[in-house]
Amino acid sequence: MRNAGRMKILGTLALLVAGLLAAGCKSVPELTSAQAQALIQASYDQATAVGANIVVNDLGMREGVTAKYWTRSKAYPNQYWADFTLTPDGKKALKLPDGTDVIQWRPDSPTDSKFFGDRGYRGSKSS
Repeated sequence: MRNAGRMKILGTLALLVAGLLAAGCKSVPELTSAQAQALIQASYDQATAVGANIVVNDLGMREGVTAKYWTRSKAYPNQYWADFTLTPDGKKALKLPDGTDVIQWRPDSPTDSKFFGDRGYRGSKSS
């Protein structure tokens, strides 16, 4: 008798919980791709800007010159070291961590096309 009473109470409680869950769920209309992207972009626009490290290699440095983010301001006698100064467009796009506007490019040799990392350019995307 005790087990039957407990079963009725548990059954009633289970039905009550299921009813509350079903009543609480509202159907939401499907979003189009454009609507979803607009919602995501709005969320990004409201969020605080966060810096991101950018590390470039030889190709990246050349592409930065082509995009006019920086220009070569000084060439060294060894012909593979150089200093690059950020252009006004470059200053809008990124900020160097040391606060200057000069990238000091110092690869180990003229054929070091994979130079990047702690010795190379490191910047943060600014807002």
